[in-house]
Amino acid sequence: MIAMTIIRKRTFLTAFIIAALAPVTLSACFIDFLDYPQLNRAKSNVYLELDGGLSMRVGYWASSKRKRLTLNGPGYREPNGGADGIGIGDDEIGNIHGKSERLFIQFGTGLDDAHFTPVDAFVENVAITDLYFNDHASGYNEIGFYGFTTHQGSNALDEEVAYFQQRNLKKRNTAISGTQGEYTLTIDRVGSMLSFWTEEPASMWSHIFPELSSEKYRNNDFSVRGITFRTTAIPVPEPPTALSLLMALLTLCMATYSIRRLLLQRS
Repeated sequence: MIAMTIIRKRTFLTAFIIAALAPVTLSACFIDFLDYPQLNRAKSNVYLELDGGLSMRVGYWASSKRKRLTLNGPGYREPNGGADGIGIGDDEIGNIHGKSERLFIQFGTGLDDAHFTPVDAFVENVAITDLYFNDHASGYNEIGFYGFTTHQGSNALDEEVAYFQQRNLKKRNTAISGTQGEYTLTIDRVGSMLSFWTEEPASMWSHIFPELSSEKYRNNDFSVRGITFRTTAIPVPEPPTALSLLMALLTLCMATYSIRRLLLQRS
């Protein structure tokens, strides 16, 4: 009976430690960038603290040194009264007259450059805005690009590139769900860092996407409102929790030792 009690205590403690330290899988989470005012007018990387011990690093690269991140929506700049989300320099991410802009979003842990460690996430979709069909009555559809990227900067290497645009629309300057150019970009892929950009013109990518060979439009731009993702994080126990685990382990060891001495004395 005593031996069984010892085994049960060990089993309980082991289960307790495993439960305390086991990875926690998060359900689908939508991050609305308009909820993070620190992004507005930022000139360097911004770290957003998420649930489950996770963080998100949001940064950008622009050929013009005067650019910075912007937020456009209620409480921020509101061009046309909209709720665009993140832009670079103005309310959108563009490549106008050769001035390149690229947005980077990366998952990880840590809240500064020195302590940030990348973490993979399953990205379900991205909420795009200001992506129009037949923009400016030009007869062209705005096109955006995204890719899973290895590092930030002008020489970012994209492991996988894809483009997106509004489709199957008949009315000029409209979008699928309103007049703000809303578009849900479905990704459904695991990765750590995403980047978003446009090209001037989009036909520059016709060697990979032949269907873009006739796309000569030079005013492609769009905004990024939010992102939906799932990921798994391993939480680090806070000091009080770690101390409690250690004390419980020492107590069990002492109790086990005392019971064994008692059994030996009786035998």
